[in-house]
Amino acid sequence: MPPYQSPYAALNDFVAPARSKAQIWRILGGLLIAAAFGVLASQAILAVVVAALGRTDARSALLRLATGSTPAGVIELLFSYVPLAAGIALGLWLMSRRGLFSLIGPLGPAARNFLWVATPMTLLWLAVMPLSVQDGTVHQNLTVWQQLPWLPFAVLGLLIQTGTEELLFRGYLQQHLAARFRSRWVWMVLPALLFGLVHYSQQQFGYVAWAVVAWSALFGLVAADLTARTGNLGAAIGLHFANNASAVLMVGLADNLGGLALYTSSVDPSATAMPLLFLGLDAVTVVVGWGIARLILRV
Repeated sequence: MPPYQSPYAALNDFVAPARSKAQIWRILGGLLIAAAFGVLASQAILAVVVAALGRTDARSALLRLATGSTPAGVIELLFSYVPLAAGIALGLWLMSRRGLFSLIGPLGPAARNFLWVATPMTLLWLAVMPLSVQDGTVHQNLTVWQQLPWLPFAVLGLLIQTGTEELLFRGYLQQHLAARFRSRWVWMVLPALLFGLVHYSQQQFGYVAWAVVAWSALFGLVAADLTARTGNLGAAIGLHFANNASAVLMVGLADNLGGLALYTSSVDPSATAMPLLFLGLDAVTVVVGWGIARLILRV
């Protein structure tokens, strides 16, 4: 396959580790191993929690985990991505005999790209936060001083959660698909659509569920483009981190990871059009962030 040309020349080095073992059966096998290990490890952890706390207390802990309605519940949910990250590492090793860091790209440039994107994007979200809190359904949930002791755990948890998702979709999938298929419809659009679909929840989002899918797919396209332009996951993780930090730490939904946010909205996303406005604002911010990232990184 001929090398990728500008603006995606950096993609050549990014996909190089996957070229020799990018057969479809290996790609699917790695995904199955990652999913199976993630589920089994999560079930094992659940069994330990039930044994340690008893069924009643374990049920309360799981409720906190499911809704993220308390600071502890949010932290638990963010750290619950660890088994999936371990599963990705296991699947990659068994199918390709490679380490997990090979999905990231060169670590030095990736770390710099993360900081150069996450910092201005977090500041951008802070700048637009006053617009979000003007709605009558938004109320203060925590003070800065109440949130502060949780911040180190939240930042680490957000790195784990966003990093794991990027390792799977822009790392494992995009890297392997780009090593085998030249078409952007395969290595860029397909992972973005899958990323959107895993965010579908009719029960949680009601009639705006497909709008959430569309927004997530848009984010997937932006993250895939940044990864292809830079040759590493740093910019994508930075954008993802800033975006999720805005919802987890700044303005969130009361019953959906809102336990650690400074402000929460009590609106029912399945019963009003207000979430469409928030999604629209988020979409504009992501596109603006994509432009800012390209400008800063000169890609």
